[in-house]
Amino acid sequence: LHTSSLYRLQVGNARVFQKESEQQGINTAVHILLDASGSMAGAPINLANRACFAVATALSRIRGVNQAVTAFPAVSEINSVFPVVRHGQQLPDMFDIRASGGTPLAGALWWVLQTMLPLKEQRKMILAITDGMPDNSLAANNAIGVAQKLGFEIYGLGIRDEHITHLLPHTSKVANDLPDLVPAMFAMLQAALLKGGAV
Repeated sequence: LHTSSLYRLQVGNARVFQKESEQQGINTAVHILLDASGSMAGAPINLANRACFAVATALSRIRGVNQAVTAFPAVSEINSVFPVVRHGQQLPDMFDIRASGGTPLAGALWWVLQTMLPLKEQRKMILAITDGMPDNSLAANNAIGVAQKLGFEIYGLGIRDEHITHLLPHTSKVANDLPDLVPAMFAMLQAALLKGGAV
């Protein structure tokens, strides 16, 4: 990743890598789970739309990575999810995720687990991006525990909020400024994909 080129993502240019090289496929399914609760309305959700689109576009160009993006809760119904891009589906021209509702992280994680379990990829990663506390922290903690027992790697990125670091103390970070969101997402996923370990 060429960090000084990350500004290109703001205009939809996904050329942010230092060099291209041939290597064995990564064989990883990556699912970005975006909190689109009411507190994300305005600038945060607009930036999150662009950030998730940029990261999904970059991931789609890495051989062996099967990416997906899901927002929660869905606009149409409380405590539901909205698949923006499903695994194996082609990316749209842009994302248009709207912010409303609460933060049902536990339900969203259970939905993602059910979606990813049948996938053929050996490695399965979830990146949860949220700006607050889950509606039910105990239920979210339980879902994370089950996911980890099933072999899922779960990473968290807090937007101006550190609650995710309580749920995922070893695999989460906080972006305190909105412009830091894109670099933080790339840094976390790059560290996870290339090193296969904690961030």
